[in-house]
Amino acid sequence: MLDNCLKKDKPFSIHIVLISGAVLFIGMLGSLLFSKFVPVWLYGSSIARAELTNNPLEKLRWFLKEPLINAINNFNITPGTFFTTLSLIICAIGLLSIIKGKSGPIKVLMFIIMGIGAYSPNLLVKENWAAYRSLIALEFFTCALVIIGLDALTSKLNIAKKALPILTVFAMIAASYNIFNGFIIPQKSELNALASALSYKVGKTFTGDVLFDIQDPAYNAFTKTQRYDEFGNISLAAPWAIKGMAEQILISKSMHFRLPENVILTAKEQCASDCIIIKTGDAMRSSTSNY
Repeated sequence: MLDNCLKKDKPFSIHIVLISGAVLFIGMLGSLLFSKFVPVWLYGSSIARAELTNNPLEKLRWFLKEPLINAINNFNITPGTFFTTLSLIICAIGLLSIIKGKSGPIKVLMFIIMGIGAYSPNLLVKENWAAYRSLIALEFFTCALVIIGLDALTSKLNIAKKALPILTVFAMIAASYNIFNGFIIPQKSELNALASALSYKVGKTFTGDVLFDIQDPAYNAFTKTQRYDEFGNISLAAPWAIKGMAEQILISKSMHFRLPENVILTAKEQCASDCIIIKTGDAMRSSTSNY
């Protein structure tokens, strides 16, 4: 689809677009069936996240000010006004470059339709939230526009051979920075904080149960960037993540405590005897200089 729409010297082919659209539609229809209808058929209900929206106008406003802006910023998880404006200008140059080629206007129209269509599952559901990873399809289209815009701009200025390799290296460095500082370092710091708390409060010889109190999370302990669940949303506040982290520590440090089926403390009666409670928020605060 992108190849059909972006090559300037290649005429528009409705046949390729129809095939691409059909593949996209079938994939999304399958996702809808397995997330909405199959659970209802098997279990009598589906998860809340699969509920369809009843306010399309509100959803459209959310799309314009949240996912679309994030996609235009091309994986910059802390964008400012200057970067957003610059990205918009480069995207506009990319669109103008496509328009000047064969079948330009129809290519641009289909490019926009397919870009929004790739994100449509998030537009159909009720929740006004989406994981950063769900932006990938939409980002794919905006990244293509940025690349075309940069190519057109640097070619016009006769600096393409020098500028494009530099921009590629810059993009690689920026991507690595986002991954390491926004995801890897905070997650490793959380694991180390939990390991320290277990070593100090539990020790290697304790054989009773360990439960975790997650009611007072420390969101800014290791990063002040809060973007979606991938960047800044802590695992030690997620009920489904803690048990796996504790199991890893249990094995790697040769400890002997037990982890019950439900490790999250909901009432003090759960930990009446032969039991230790770890407050994950306190564990994080004691391992950082941000508090």
